[in-house]
Amino acid sequence: MDRKYNILMLTISGSGHLNPMLSLAYDLNKHKNVRVIFYGNMEHKELIEKSNSEFRNLELVDIANVINPNAQRESFRLDLMLNHFMDLGDKAIPLLMQVIEKEKIDLIVYDYATFYAIWLIKKLRKMYAEKKLNKQPPLAVPFYPSFVTNDKILTDFKPKIKLTLLFVLRMILVVFRYFFFCWSHGLRVESLKHMFNNREELSICCITPEFHPKSYMYSKSLKFVGSCASEELRLAKELDEPLRSFLAPFSPINPLPLNENLDLDRVKCRRPDNDLKLIYVSFGTIANQDESQYLNVINSVHLIDDKNGTLRRSQIRMLVSTGVKSYEKIIKLIEKGEFAKSEPICNTLWTK
Repeated sequence: MDRKYNILMLTISGSGHLNPMLSLAYDLNKHKNVRVIFYGNMEHKELIEKSNSEFRNLELVDIANVINPNAQRESFRLDLMLNHFMDLGDKAIPLLMQVIEKEKIDLIVYDYATFYAIWLIKKLRKMYAEKKLNKQPPLAVPFYPSFVTNDKILTDFKPKIKLTLLFVLRMILVVFRYFFFCWSHGLRVESLKHMFNNREELSICCITPEFHPKSYMYSKSLKFVGSCASEELRLAKELDEPLRSFLAPFSPINPLPLNENLDLDRVKCRRPDNDLKLIYVSFGTIANQDESQYLNVINSVHLIDDKNGTLRRSQIRMLVSTGVKSYEKIIKLIEKGEFAKSEPICNTLWTK
């Protein structure tokens, strides 16, 4: 009997990171010779097992609550985020090194923001280079649930942080701890920006590059292959009727799965018989604590010139995907008639 190809999947607890990776795990598990070991917390055990993966508990903490404990954007706690990642690294790195050896892992697929996975991979490679490991470390593939990061894009990421004496003292302690953390694990000290831009020969990205912010900054070395959302997903039974009706006037952007045996004439992308424009709004786990960002985007439709511009407000359809806190508040605003009928909105709940 042939040995299975063992894949280790690692992510953080945010639903916007977990759900896309579960879709990948589900597709990988369709292959009989593939075995996926997926680490998460007990809250996501059922979801992970539905992807036909082997669930392993790592007691991950909701990252949104870690860096934003008071659900206020002004209270962004960078020090808490870094301490959380180092706490997780101290626990996960030795555990996962044993798992990799015992389970004979062939490939690691990790979310790009999963620092403990990046540290694990760097440590394994350093140990192999120093001949402290007899076997070459597994291949590693970063997974991007939204867009591929690069240095220039990340320079625009400026969370609101109150520069107080207490904050400075906290960050000094975190920096000292980070140096000690790297020393204790035999790692080189690297900046956060460098960590987020960790590069491998192959990366997996969920969203077609046409939708990436500043995609023109990508180097020519990046080659995008494959499809985004397929016709199979559009017709999924799990899609509720209001959402299905809302999306009906629109064609998939790229409906062709990579399958040479497909009848291409049968699955050709249908062109819509209307001039409607669909705007999809989703900011991820952290932003779901504050609905104001969603409201800013919804209200921005008023800026469209209805008379002289090439785009009219009556053409706009907006799909807003939020967490439960923002979802409930936006639904109430819609029910109160806060938004004009010329700005149809479909608000969908995607995470608790």
